[in-house]
Amino acid sequence: MRSTSLDLVKWLAMLTMVIDHLRYLWPEATAWLFVVGRFAFPLFCLGIAANVSRSRPGDLYSENNFRYLSWLLAFSLISEMPYRALSEMSNTLNVMPTLMLGLIVAWSVHHSDRTGLVLGLFTLTVSIALHDRLMYGAFGVLLPATMVLAVQRPWIIWLIPAVFSV
Repeated sequence: MRSTSLDLVKWLAMLTMVIDHLRYLWPEATAWLFVVGRFAFPLFCLGIAANVSRSRPGDLYSENNFRYLSWLLAFSLISEMPYRALSEMSNTLNVMPTLMLGLIVAWSVHHSDRTGLVLGLFTLTVSIALHDRLMYGAFGVLLPATMVLAVQRPWIIWLIPAVFSV
């Protein structure tokens, strides 16, 4: 079932991402385009957290999860070459691997059985090892998981993803 709120978050994430990418076409406006573009990553993480939270706990190995992870992996691979062409000086991968690893860690928080926790700890260990190569580092990988916690346990817990976003 579609959620108009989640659709709004996704569209805002895409809009702020496009605004961020406009700095490659309009270098004179880089400062403000970059600032607006920084909202894209937390919004994409919120979309991931909302999707993860909508799934049934304990149903980690579902067809939907496999498809979700497969698409993120495909876009991670496809988007790396254009990212390299536009960001020759960057020493990080594009943002997609961070989102993909973040999805897996978010699953481990939502599906908190033994398998999910082992998968999450393994993914977090890989993220820490790749911290310098990942856009937003290991903290970026943790952001969707902190948002899952905030969705599941509202109130003061929202401070955690807010701090991670800053």
